[in-house]
Amino acid sequence: MNIINTSKLKKSRCGNLYNLFLEPEFINRTGFYIKLFCLTLCNGIVCVSNRLFLHLNSIRQLKVLVLTISLFLCQGAAFTVDSAKNAVWHNERGLFFLDLNYHVAAIKEFQLAIMLNPESEVSATFYNNLGRSYYKIKDYDSAESAFKKAVKLKPYYLKFRENLIKAYKQKNILNEVVRKHNKLIAQDKNNLQSYIMLGLIYKSRGNNEFAVMYLKKFVMLAPEFEVTRQIKQIIEELKE
Repeated sequence: MNIINTSKLKKSRCGNLYNLFLEPEFINRTGFYIKLFCLTLCNGIVCVSNRLFLHLNSIRQLKVLVLTISLFLCQGAAFTVDSAKNAVWHNERGLFFLDLNYHVAAIKEFQLAIMLNPESEVSATFYNNLGRSYYKIKDYDSAESAFKKAVKLKPYYLKFRENLIKAYKQKNILNEVVRKHNKLIAQDKNNLQSYIMLGLIYKSRGNNEFAVMYLKKFVMLAPEFEVTRQIKQIIEELKE
């Protein structure tokens, strides 16, 4: 008797269908919500076929299907081809799935948000949320890459840097990162981003003395920055 590897078959079906609908050419040919409906429909077809013909437990996938269709219907007839607005909408859907621990669905939504609005301060949030999703499934390389992009787009938003440091910790490369930023400071004594990064790294390690030293240097060099007030509060907390 031939034994069918249902897990590989399921992965192949889902992967090919998802990849098709994420292609830029497909998005250009159809409206964003038509694309979303097709993606949802294909996910449902795969889940149902697996249940009927391959006897797989598709309850979890069907939950995602129901939630996706519900959100799609709630959007109603307000169809607008506005990439920035649609990016925010996909990001909100991603957060919805992330809260439910449907990490793969969340990743797909954040990727769509980034595709629609890849290079802006708002996009930094999309990349950060994508990194959070990868972090949840312990894909720390992908999480690091996403967090780095978030930091690049919004370098003085501390939460993004703290998330990046968490990824570094999981990869056990914090010492390497510290050496890198010390070299950057040796080359440029006014390297604000290295001072703030080292301060947050030492804070995460519980080395308050070094954390305060580097953060104070940042405050001295950038007293007018909006983030400086927040850093001053951190310094006071670390001194206690």
